[in-house]
Amino acid sequence: MSFIAEYGLFLAKIVTVVVAIIALAVAIVSLSSRKKGGQGQLQLGHPGRITRP
Repeated sequence: MSFIAEYGLFLAKIVTVVVAIIALAVAIVSLSSRKKGGQGQLQLGHPGRITRP
């Protein structure tokens, strides 16, 4: 039973490392895509009126 417990802990560590690497990659991609984006456009209108682009 000790082998199964140790193997489970090993798998938990591996999954934790993989999830951390994926989260880091997603954060880097997100930050790099924010820098590439130009300034957006904001249109304001009357709050009671429906405007369509």
